[in-house]
Amino acid sequence: MLSLTHHLVMLVIFLITITIITSMPQEKFAEQLLNDNYYFYEGVGYYKPHTTAKGWSDAQNSCIQEGGELLIINSVKEAAAVKMLMDIYDLEKVYSGFHSIWSDGKFVTVYGLPLKTTGYEVWSNEETNDPKSGLCGGVDSQGKLLTLPCNENTPFICEQQLCSPMASLVLTDSSQLTADGFEKPPDQIMTKYLYFQDVGYYKMYEGATGGWVGAYETCERDGAHLVIINSKKEAEVVAKIIHSYADSKNTILYVGFHMIYDTLASNPDRTFLTVQGDNVSVWICFTLMSELALTGDNMPVCLRTLRTLFVSCWQRERQSLNHSGYNIWGCERTPRENYHCGTVDREAKFDIHSCNLSIPFICEHEL
Repeated sequence: MLSLTHHLVMLVIFLITITIITSMPQEKFAEQLLNDNYYFYEGVGYYKPHTTAKGWSDAQNSCIQEGGELLIINSVKEAAAVKMLMDIYDLEKVYSGFHSIWSDGKFVTVYGLPLKTTGYEVWSNEETNDPKSGLCGGVDSQGKLLTLPCNENTPFICEQQLCSPMASLVLTDSSQLTADGFEKPPDQIMTKYLYFQDVGYYKMYEGATGGWVGAYETCERDGAHLVIINSKKEAEVVAKIIHSYADSKNTILYVGFHMIYDTLASNPDRTFLTVQGDNVSVWICFTLMSELALTGDNMPVCLRTLRTLFVSCWQRERQSLNHSGYNIWGCERTPRENYHCGTVDREAKFDIHSCNLSIPFICEHEL
């Protein structure tokens, strides 16, 4: 009798659960197909599906040429919009704008930021609890993340952000936020950081267990960032910290520049970006786009007008290492596969190395 009662209770719970799930309101969007084959989903963004399959890097380059980016999902609502679009084109999977090509299982977006900064990390059941099974990001037909071999020819979706919300991005100073997006009180930021007058606050960590991306995340949790050397005076400070606190065996330390957004095996232009460029300069650039967008009410016109400006923002206006104020190299190494993250030697001269090393690093908080 007890067994029968138990089964009846379980059946009731199951039926209630099914009722709740099926009665949940589905996301509804005002959908519009624009002339250039971009679908506009109100409150989410602009999306263009490409059914001609390509490798991940070629897919990303195609999106950039259009003035957009490879799809990055930032919310459950956006995932629902992507699912609807994939249903229209009967797509089982598409590439997404994240990868771990240079960072050994630590996924970063096409902006070079950790995947968790997107605000969406819902993985597909097909991932079999092993999100390291591939090197490049994808999305399944349910709007969930998965990984794929980067050279697998796969359909993809290009994305362009809404014009008007971009201005709000600059209202938040990312240097004052923790990795979880919560404001960190200034007195907590300064704790255990060394102060150098007229230069800044610094802290050296003994080892980056998660490679360069792990070092980046550690500094972000402090409300700081990986050190960016902006002058010879600051280079002298960094060298002093290294000689004072780093073991003599440690000849290189991670610092705040990289080329992990670039998926090419080599880049003859050596376009290294600073972490400050990722977080600040690109938002400033997007703000200029927003101001232009807000001068009119016609969103399709806005989309077309901003395309050229978007490409300029993405490719050139972020702070490159060449514009940081300091660019002294100890080793002029030719860019090659797996050498995409910035380091300094004990004299604070630049070099590039693998992004997967367990080496010390220095965090910086601006004055």
